[in-house]
Amino acid sequence: MTLPEQLGVCKGTYLMTENHTGVWSIACNNGMSASGTLIAYGSGKGSSGEGLDEDGNPVKFTMGGR
Repeated sequence: MTLPEQLGVCKGTYLMTENHTGVWSIACNNGMSASGTLIAYGSGKGSSGEGLDEDGNPVKFTMGGR
């Protein structure tokens, strides 16, 4: 994904565990990294997650469905 305001480009992974939940992590070319948990809303319906970056700051995201 591309960060807003040209702050960098990130690549990440996720692993679904059970009950539509999972874990995620990203690393960016600007040195930023973050990880946390996510919840999926069902096939094609998107997901949202939260976690912490490498400095302990909160990170939240929402991914739209198809």
